Amino acid sequence: MHGNRVSDVQLSIEPSKRFLLDYAPVLYRMALTGFLDLRFKETARKPEDKKAYEDYEGRLFDFEKYQRAMEAALATFNLTIEQHRRITGRDHRRGVLS
Repeated sequence: MHGNRVSDVQLSIEPSKRFLLDYAPVLYRMALTGFLDLRFKETARKPEDKKAYEDYEGRLFDFEKYQRAMEAALATFNLTIEQHRRITGRDHRRGVLS
């Protein structure tokens, strides 16, 4: 973008050895969320109306799942892939239990 050569070493995050550009989509989504003011703006339902309350909670959960996913991705910034695999029991490349 700026015209200067950049080596793979310069794009590697220490100590995790992860590739910096892997985080570009996550950071872009977080920036858009703030810039576009993407918040759940629906008014909370009263727990007395069980059906309406459960429906509201379901919509809130669905809306916030992307934010949780972005925060979880950013939380891996300083973890090596092996550390992440040990903590979560998941292989990040396949999205399956390892």
